[in-house]
Amino acid sequence: MKAYTYIVAVLVVVALISYTSGYTALNAYKSWVDYSNPYAGALEHVRYEDVGVFQPLADNLVFILLDGVTVDVLLDLRRSNSDVDRLLSMGALYANGLSITPSYSVPARASILTGAPPEIHGVSSNEYTGSLGVDSIVRVAWERGYTILCSGDGSFKRFFKDYIRECVDIEEGAGHGAISLATGLDLLRRYSSTSKVFLWMGIADVDMVGHKVGGPAGVEYKATMVNIIRLTLELVETLMREGLLNKTLLVILNDHGFKRGGHHGGLEPEVRRVFTLFIGPHVKPGFYETPFTQYDVTPTISMLMGWRIPIVSIGRPLTEGFNIDSNRVTAYVETSRTQGYNLVKAVAEMTGVEVGGIADPLEAYSILVESKLREGMYVRLVLALAIITSTLLVALLLLRTARHSIGKVDIVVVALSIIAFEAFYWLAYTAIRGPWSLSDIYSFDEVVSKIRASTAVGGLALGLTIGVAEITPYRSGFRRALVRALTAIAIVMVIGLLYSLPTIITYGLTVRFPFPDWSNAVLYFTSLMRVAFTGFTVLPIALATSITLTVIGAHLFRRLKMG
Repeated sequence: MKAYTYIVAVLVVVALISYTSGYTALNAYKSWVDYSNPYAGALEHVRYEDVGVFQPLADNLVFILLDGVTVDVLLDLRRSNSDVDRLLSMGALYANGLSITPSYSVPARASILTGAPPEIHGVSSNEYTGSLGVDSIVRVAWERGYTILCSGDGSFKRFFKDYIRECVDIEEGAGHGAISLATGLDLLRRYSSTSKVFLWMGIADVDMVGHKVGGPAGVEYKATMVNIIRLTLELVETLMREGLLNKTLLVILNDHGFKRGGHHGGLEPEVRRVFTLFIGPHVKPGFYETPFTQYDVTPTISMLMGWRIPIVSIGRPLTEGFNIDSNRVTAYVETSRTQGYNLVKAVAEMTGVEVGGIADPLEAYSILVESKLREGMYVRLVLALAIITSTLLVALLLLRTARHSIGKVDIVVVALSIIAFEAFYWLAYTAIRGPWSLSDIYSFDEVVSKIRASTAVGGLALGLTIGVAEITPYRSGFRRALVRALTAIAIVMVIGLLYSLPTIITYGLTVRFPFPDWSNAVLYFTSLMRVAFTGFTVLPIALATSITLTVIGAHLFRRLKMG
């Protein structure tokens, strides 16, 4: 009777832990994709700094976003392809940039156009579907009377639907870049004759091919990049022939790179490295090694166009690649620093964090982030230690109560089954390319299916290990085999929960301000989903396998006795 009470109790505990783990993981995912800045109210108290009156250095501003271009590949192609070299030599090339994290397309666009981190502008993932509710250079251009246009980029259209005069949607597929560039050129021609133009063109070909072929190593990826560069070069040369380049500032840039054999979104250097190429009036062509971030694009554009700096920007203007007046440079460098610090200070005051009189806004923002990350960590650590201690005490009490009925063979079989689960789970996880970082994640469903498959393989190995013992001389019978299997499954769940502890202790259960370390966050999510599927998938597979082998073992021994 005690054995069956134990079996029922473990089944209930396994079911509860599985449900709770799955719910916690899904809630964490939901908090990420539905993130909104909890301190957005602080932005209402920030006013833009008066930078003075400066004339625009160009009549039109044109962005060409080359989605998914890996900078290392681009620079390698420059050495072997004359078209790539010609385009990159036409302007001021900054190639040592760093993207935001997570390094996804839609959050990167928001940061490029606002100068703000994702925690501030609120765009946390590619699943964001709303408009951009914070200040941006698009809003500034609209205030200055520019006609806002776009082609080939649905996210830009969603962000700025209230400001756009015309935006041409282009279905992603073969020829997307060629159509987007041709459409953008037509928009520029039509509108620039009567007004000043702000044009955004999205080119998706490289990104689409990168996802399809698994990163930048393939021939297809490089060939697509060369083709897009040639098409972009043709557009620039057309503007030059038609006299439009003399009054147009071109900003050609990427949003992220690709991990070899993978995706993007994570912290890998090749994924986060970005470039920006400026072509047009007052630009000094050359290669500039100055490190920069995507936050710096906005204040640089503001400086070149003589605009105010958006209130959410924490970037600094890039200055080396332009023939411009030193007074303009000084004014924008100082104003961008003040503007950024005012923003960070306003948010810090709302959160109760002291950032002091630090002049550099990025440094002040780092202090704010570090302070908020530590918030509540020691309380979570104490709670985690208390839960672990309580669990160990309960386990010791159970072992002490059942010590007379536990044999060495039971311990060996349970230990071997746990080892079998862990070994085959991680082998399967590696074989089917389970995610180790955000750069290995293509979709939510894909991640869940891979974890489910890996736990199924581990569950089969666990069940076989338990069952094999039942067709040896060390067989224990149906009831004890069931106890062994459930004990092993319970311990496997505890191991899975231990994997999630680094994020739980250092950060918490859900995505908040500021964002977590994304490497730990991936481990946290996958660990909790593994625990969930231990109950939903491993339990039935392991029990079915072990029970089947137990029945077979009983039948074999019965036949041996009869013989």
